[in-house]
Amino acid sequence: MDKPTLLYTAGSYGALLLRIINGSQPLKLESYHKIPFVARNTKPNREDHHLIREEDISGPVIKITYTDNDVSLINRNKWQKVKGHLRDQAMQSFPNHPNREIYTMAIHVCNLLGDNHFKNISGPNTIEFKFSNFLQAENKWCACFKKLFNKLGIEYDEELIKEHFNSFQEGQKNILEQHKKNNDDISVSYIVGKKYFSLYNNNYNQIHFDNIFDKIRRTS
Repeated sequence: MDKPTLLYTAGSYGALLLRIINGSQPLKLESYHKIPFVARNTKPNREDHHLIREEDISGPVIKITYTDNDVSLINRNKWQKVKGHLRDQAMQSFPNHPNREIYTMAIHVCNLLGDNHFKNISGPNTIEFKFSNFLQAENKWCACFKKLFNKLGIEYDEELIKEHFNSFQEGQKNILEQHKKNNDDISVSYIVGKKYFSLYNNNYNQIHFDNIFDKIRRTS
């Protein structure tokens, strides 16, 4: 089997999945995307992993899919790990607004809730790996990864998979605790983005985003 390409949206643990599939050593970190890995079993990570579609790739594809129930945590994963990028993007999007970071994150929530091709697989040969698999207890975590390795025809080390589970629990502890507390700006951005999406769906008025977000934030 040719080496597969992994497609995933930002915040859905794609860089971690690449490390696990390629037999890299576990890391106790919040973010994995800047840590090098050797692509033994997959194609190297694509910079456009969040943009390109299955049908545009020749060869096998693995895609991390998610549901609307996963959006809040995916939103947190992205923005808690790229604070510098958030500041830069917020200054471009809402340069004069005091809530610019909240509203920039809220737009991301709308995009995740919208017609996003990561909500399902479209190709008959695409291998699906659900975002929720990362949040399973150890026995189910191991079962999900062993199933994936078997589909790929790759040998695996069950003890290494368990080590990745333990490292994930420790490295993501702060993010998962903040997600449960649900009391910071990232949480507010999810509330604002979800409410905006429920009102306007995909009929976004980008010129008046900030005014509409202000009204929603005051009434939420």
